[in-house]
Amino acid sequence: MPFKKKLRRAYLVWGEGLEDKALFKHFLRELNVYDRDDLYIHPGCADGGSARNVIDVASREIGNFNKRLVMLDRDEKTDKEVSDLTAYAKKRHVDIHFVTPCLEAVILHILSPSSRWKKRTAQECKHEVESKHITRKKRTDEYAYKKLTRAKILKAAKSDPELRRLIDYITGV
Repeated sequence: MPFKKKLRRAYLVWGEGLEDKALFKHFLRELNVYDRDDLYIHPGCADGGSARNVIDVASREIGNFNKRLVMLDRDEKTDKEVSDLTAYAKKRHVDIHFVTPCLEAVILHILSPSSRWKKRTAQECKHEVESKHITRKKRTDEYAYKKLTRAKILKAAKSDPELRRLIDYITGV
């Protein structure tokens, strides 16, 4: 009987900066994605800049990716800005997902799900993460996020659709 080679799916998950990339790497390690032989996830990030720049950099990343996902902070973007960025990403063959108000709110939701982090501003969330959980210097180190255990991530994902979408994407669901 001939051996059939499994096709390996390759996904790109892209963030705005090095902090996002470190968080994505931590999620991949905690969710055992690196151990899978049918799925390859490449975390990456832009060097900051505008949301369009982040989309452009992700679309130009070299690799034969089946899907490309860009995670952007919603911050204070208007509905028109969101729809314009979504249309722009579609033209560049990139899926886009907005996190309200920012990725730091997701971190805080995992660590303290009882608080309403989605109602706060991005600045408040970033200040809370950096003052109480992960210092600014260590935010680019994937091992600094060790407080975010697999159990906490999966439990928080049950009540946060944005986190659930990210987990579904990086686990290949």
